[in-house]
Amino acid sequence: MRTFFGYVIDYDNSVTFFSIHHLLYVLFAIFCFIYPLKYHRKIDKFYDQLFKYVLFYGLIIFEIYYHIHNYIGGMISFPLHLSSFGIILSILLIKLYQFERLFHFAFNIGVAGGLTALFFPFSYGFPYYNFRYYHFLIAHGMMIFIPTYHLMRYNFPLSRRYFYIVFSSVVLFIPIIYFINYLLSRLQGNFFHNYWFVSEIPDFVGGLFKSPLLYIFTLVFLYFLILSSIHTIASRYVK
Repeated sequence: MRTFFGYVIDYDNSVTFFSIHHLLYVLFAIFCFIYPLKYHRKIDKFYDQLFKYVLFYGLIIFEIYYHIHNYIGGMISFPLHLSSFGIILSILLIKLYQFERLFHFAFNIGVAGGLTALFFPFSYGFPYYNFRYYHFLIAHGMMIFIPTYHLMRYNFPLSRRYFYIVFSSVVLFIPIIYFINYLLSRLQGNFFHNYWFVSEIPDFVGGLFKSPLLYIFTLVFLYFLILSSIHTIASRYVK
């Protein structure tokens, strides 16, 4: 149990590109997106009773656990990752599902962010016999699943207007996050200072990019591409 819940780094047994672990992450991401699009009525039967409470409190515990686990490993973190934004939006959406504007932000940030994270995983080297391996998988999967299910369950329209609003907001936030990372890097103590992975190129893709500017443009392009793809696919199922 100490190994499972402790701070264990083992790159040989963690998620690397084109490994069996990477395939598992990709398949789970696709399932969390496609299943509620096609079979949301099967979920309706039990969602409003038990399922949404498990998701609501489970995601809260997951987010708190993430920061506690980082602290155990000697690092201080804050909920500033795009994934943290997606998780918080999903938590709010479960309780405040009647607010259409909240849905659009949860869908465009959560689904696109979750798919990006699982298709291009930066897992910090946590192995399959450590809880953080599954934490990463489940948390990002729920970021995809919850807004997609609400899209179908409550007949929210897919809006190109919010597509551009959210995309523009994310792009405009990059310099702000970069500045926050810079401030955190100057503080005494081991503060995490690469939120959104915009200040430092992660090691697992470091060999692909010689220019930080090219790396940032690639991130933005990938986000736009995935965001466009989920709108195209989901629009086939929305009445």
